[in-house]
This record gives sequence, structure tokens and C-alpha cells, in this order.
Amino acid sequence: MAFPPEGYIVGAQKAGTTSLAALLNAQSGITLSQPKEARYFTEFWHKGIDWYRGRFVGPEGSVFIDASPGYAAAPTEAFSAEIHPDDPRKDVPGRIYSFSPDARFIYILRDPVARTYSAYWHDVRSGRLKCSFMEAIRKNPFYLRTSDYAGQIRNYLEYFDLDRFLLLDFADFKREPERTVAECCRFLDVRYEISSADQQSRQKNRGYQLSGMAKLARAVSGSDENFKKLANSVRAVAPKSVVSLLTSVVVREIPPMSQDERLYVKGVLAERIDELKELTGFDVSAWQ
Repeated sequence: MAFPPEGYIVGAQKAGTTSLAALLNAQSGITLSQPKEARYFTEFWHKGIDWYRGRFVGPEGSVFIDASPGYAAAPTEAFSAEIHPDDPRKDVPGRIYSFSPDARFIYILRDPVARTYSAYWHDVRSGRLKCSFMEAIRKNPFYLRTSDYAGQIRNYLEYFDLDRFLLLDFADFKREPERTVAECCRFLDVRYEISSADQQSRQKNRGYQLSGMAKLARAVSGSDENFKKLANSVRAVAPKSVVSLLTSVVVREIPPMSQDERLYVKGVLAERIDELKELTGFDVSAWQ
């Protein structure tokens, strides 16, 4: 039986999960949930197992994957302030274990300082946030705890062994996406099929902010989801030259992080980075 899902891409947010999910979904032996982020174990647990089963449409012989980065954004010992006691993110590992005790987890790890900054700008360009970067990370522990990879993994180790995790380097994925896909297929016991990676999927996590024109279009569309559908529709039918022109008009690169901001976040996360290395053996030298 393909259901329940055997694989979960749990994070990290803003570390290429969308691109990796798209490339894995192109493998005939893998089926991603629809939508890609089912978020069953965080937002939709109350809808029940039949609702979750309905998110997966594919042959029974394939491996089903739920790619929801929110599954690795729970409170951690280091960053648990201001979390509501009923926040469902606290119980994700236990919920998955009760449902799929043999689950396997893919976790893409990006330089946590860069990831934190990218997550902040993700919320700014979506219109959910209007404050400065420093104000955001001081007020909301979500940004830093999602970069606390050791803390997130420890939450899962209460239920699963470490060998159930495939830890990937975001930099390696950007450089050699097909090699990463092959590694994931081996981890999931799926036959890897050599294919041409979709170039657009590699660009989905590129840092940008929306221009005034794009913000207006999003407001008119009514929601982020409608705005994405509109953009995808245009991308599907318009010539590449037109898509390129429109992209240059509606998005612009996000400003670089200041040295003071970088040093502050790096200092806050230094112990968390060291713990990740001690806990998993993951090479963190490029982050230090």
C-alpha cells in the first residue's frame, strides 16, 4: 500500500523544499501530495484520515511523500517563548509516529543565518509583516527556532531513530540538484530515473521582494494562492521572453543583510549550530 506516506520532506522552510519536491515528483516511483504541502499534521489534523488520503492521487506502487516544511517549525528548548499551548506544531513528530512509525524524513539544511533572513523576507513580500528584520526576530521566536535544526531534530528523536533522516546540504542541492534527487531516491528505496531537471523549479527559492505593481496584483487577486495561480497561468501560456520581462517588472532582489544583523543572528545561533554537528555529524564548517 502506498498510503500512508512513507516519506516526509519536513524542511527547512526557505531551503529548496519546493524545488526538491517538484524534482522528486517527476520520478515515476514517487507521488507528492496535492497540494505539495498537505500540512495535515499541523493545520488539518481535525479533518481526519480520509481527508488526508484524498491528498494523494497516484499508483499504489509508488512512494507517497508529504512535503510540509511546517513539520520542522515546532517549539524547541532554545526558542519556545510566546508559543500557544495548543499550537499543533508541538505534537507533529508524535502524530506522524502514531500514523506511520516507519516514516523517513528528508531535511534540507541551509545556512541558518541566511535561512532566517530569507524567511523574514518571505513574510514581508507576502504582506504578513511590515517591521524591520531585527524587530521581527526579537518579537517572534518562529524565525530562529525554524533555524534551530538540532532542536527540531531532537523533537523527532523522541519517536524516531536518527537513521530515519536524510540530511541534505542546501548548497549541494543548488549546485547539483540531480545528484540530490538520486540520493533521495536511494534513501526512499525508489529506482532513480535520469531526467532533465526543470529549470524553473530550481529558481523557486530565489530571494526577491514584490514590486508595487505586483503587490497591487496580489491584492486584486484576493489571496496569495490566487496570485500564485494567476502567475502560473501566465507562465504556462506566455512566451519565455514575455515571462522574463514580466518577472523583471514584478520582482526585485531583496536587500542584503547588514553586517550587524548577520553577526547578531550568527551569535544567537552559534550554540545551535554546534549542537547540530555534535548530534548528527553534519558538516557545518561553511556556516561558521
